Amino acid sequence: MKGVLSKVFTTISIKGIVGNSKTDVYYKNNETSVLKILKLDIFNLHEKLPAWILKIPYELLNRMNRKKLLEQYKSEVIDMNSEDYTLHSYSEQTLDFFCVLEK
Repeated sequence: MKGVLSKVFTTISIKGIVGNSKTDVYYKNNETSVLKILKLDIFNLHEKLPAWILKIPYELLNRMNRKKLLEQYKSEVIDMNSEDYTLHSYSEQTLDFFCVLEK
């Protein structure tokens, strides 16, 4: 990633957003649910088809999955907020990137 960013930006700092135990439970439940959905894809179409074809089914299934998680784990989902996420150095446990870039 730094290689791509260094073509445009002079200063690059890549950090990671990490969750706490509450978010870990949510993401683990989400992963379990997604794996159940992927079991239905017996032809591995999600690996073979171009992204633009998968966009609409992905959005639909993702919304259904999140709604299901909200119904099943309502108190946990409602209790999550921005304070449950912190900024750290990038690692394998990072949920997302946070890049500080200067041109």
